[in-house]
Amino acid sequence: TRSRIARSHWLPSVDVETRLGYLGLEDEPTATSATDVTPVAEVLLVAKLELFAGLRNHWQVEAAESAATAAESRLKQEILAAISDVERAYRNLKTTEERVDVESGNVNLAKEYYAAVLEEYKRGYKNSYDLSGAADRMFAVREAREKYKYDFLVDKLKLERNINTRIAVKVIPEETDVPNK
Repeated sequence: TRSRIARSHWLPSVDVETRLGYLGLEDEPTATSATDVTPVAEVLLVAKLELFAGLRNHWQVEAAESAATAAESRLKQEILAAISDVERAYRNLKTTEERVDVESGNVNLAKEYYAAVLEEYKRGYKNSYDLSGAADRMFAVREAREKYKYDFLVDKLKLERNINTRIAVKVIPEETDVPNK
C-alpha cells in the first residue's frame, strides 16, 4: 500500500470546470444590447502535474500510512471486542440454562417432598404447619425457576440481537407432575 500511496501523489490530477448562463455584453462581442445576449455553456478541462514538491509527498505518504495502520488497528480491536462480547453473552446464556435445569430438578424434589408430607398429614403424623412449610417451599422453588426462565429468555434475546440471528438452544423443560403415592 505504501507504493500505491506514494504513486498517487505523482499522478496528474484532472479537474473539470463549467460555466453556464448569460454572459455580459463585454464577454460577448456580437451583442449590441442586453436583449441580444444568448445563453452560453463553457467546459474547461484542467490537468495538473506536480514536478517537484520537496518532501511534502514523503510526509503525506507517512501520514497516510500511519492513518491506515491506526484504522486497521482500531478495526481489529473492535472485532476482538465484539467477539468477546458475544462469547461472554453465550456463556451467560448457557449458565442460565443450566440454572433452569437445576431449578427444575429442585421443583421436582419439592413436589415429591410436598406429596410425602401430604401423605403423612393424611395419616396424622404431620401437622398443618409442616404441610404449609412444604407448600411454601414448593412455591418458592417454582418462583425461583420461573425467574431463571425469564432471565434465560432475556439473555437469549440479547444474544440474538447482538449476532442478528436465531440461536438453537434446547427447550426449557416444563414442569412434570409427580404422581401422588
